[in-house]
Amino acid sequence: MHGPPVHVGDLRPGGSEERPDIALCRLSTAVVRAAEAQSEVSGVGVGQHLVLKMLAAVGPCSQQALSEELRIDRSVMVGLADDLEKAGHVTRTRNPIDRRAYEVVITETGSGCWRTRSRTRPPDQPAGQAPAPTLTRKGAPR
Repeated sequence: MHGPPVHVGDLRPGGSEERPDIALCRLSTAVVRAAEAQSEVSGVGVGQHLVLKMLAAVGPCSQQALSEELRIDRSVMVGLADDLEKAGHVTRTRNPIDRRAYEVVITETGSGCWRTRSRTRPPDQPAGQAPAPTLTRKGAPR
């Protein structure tokens, strides 16, 4: 599943005739590979990191809101929340008004994990690179 590291030089189009959608697919593949490599180092998967990042930015919210804002399938979100809860990174409580809904809250352990992972950069990432934009409640960068 994991290939050799992809460097920016490997993403050059095959010529001026390469379609933009193909170039974006190549870039997407490089981003996924870099994220997977980072996940192996930190022990926190990409989806788990996104959930922790959103909870750290906006506070407690429902699994449904997390799923919608992060564009993660609801069934995948359940698995991510299960794994984060088992690791002690989040707690889930049932909504007293709607018993089908869960409120997800980041724990101190989860906050520490998120902060540590956010500070860690892949070895081939330039040291002065700007951090990713922070999420707002609507998912738009600030």
